[in-house]
Amino acid sequence: MSRINIVASRDPVYNGYGSTICVQDYHLVTDVAPLLPAGWHVTAGECVYPPDSVYGPITQPTIEIGIVHDGAVRTTINGVDSEIVGRQAFRVLPGQRALYRFSACHHCWVHLWSERGYPDPMLERIRRLPFAIPLSAGLAREVRELLDLAPARLTTREELMLLCGQRILYQFIGEAELAGGIGVGFSDPVERALDFIDEHLSDPLTLESIAAAAAVSASHLIRLFHEQLATTPVRHVWDRRLERGLSLLEETGLTIGEIAHRCGFRTSHHFSRRVHQRTAASPTEVRRRAQSGLTPARQPVHAASDRAMIAPHAR
Repeated sequence: MSRINIVASRDPVYNGYGSTICVQDYHLVTDVAPLLPAGWHVTAGECVYPPDSVYGPITQPTIEIGIVHDGAVRTTINGVDSEIVGRQAFRVLPGQRALYRFSACHHCWVHLWSERGYPDPMLERIRRLPFAIPLSAGLAREVRELLDLAPARLTTREELMLLCGQRILYQFIGEAELAGGIGVGFSDPVERALDFIDEHLSDPLTLESIAAAAAVSASHLIRLFHEQLATTPVRHVWDRRLERGLSLLEETGLTIGEIAHRCGFRTSHHFSRRVHQRTAASPTEVRRRAQSGLTPARQPVHAASDRAMIAPHAR
């Protein structure tokens, strides 16, 4: 049985569980936490458990995001029994009593802990989440990236590990809130439409093509967008095109004409007009402000002719 702990910490390493399993630690010390507040630490590791392994009971000292890649684990958290099977992720909160019974399980974990205690709003937000959710490719990738950082010979390894820990936490929160119907969640047709729009912003989109990708009628899609996004599919297309265009203006050296083409605008003049409607500035001025550290506010302005402008290259 093998287990690796990876620790990014400002203080001497705190292993969290103190397991009796053979442990190899990588001790990483940093004075900088780029996103997590001062006093936060990130620990991650993985273990392949043989059948009938038992871990605990323990009093959970950290926020934990657990991953079961294959096999299964039966958990008892504060007296509540659950079974986590392969390709699932779950969460445990500080202070909870936890017992784990593994069945030939490949298990990964990420611990986030703070020497200054945990903000109540954060704990309450996590507490409202489903206990377990399907393991997405994105979350699995983030955890793997954190585990793979241990042997990296980078001067920024500590900072990267702390960044990974926060990304994993909020990836789990976001996916769990969607899975549990908490916060902003969209119906399947709207999700399909949003994905299709983002993947085809440079193409000559039509309302009919978006509706076909969403597998609903055009009129039904319009109604869903009104109910869930307070806009129309057409307006959303142009808002997304403009947002992407503004990002390219501020973050790249592409010409205005190239940006307009990549974002689905018919001409650079069309793009410039929409930029001015949003920012009260020309594209050149937007870029100059961004390079000077003065990014303009992006207040949405919808043109009355948006519906007629759905196809960028042909009408």
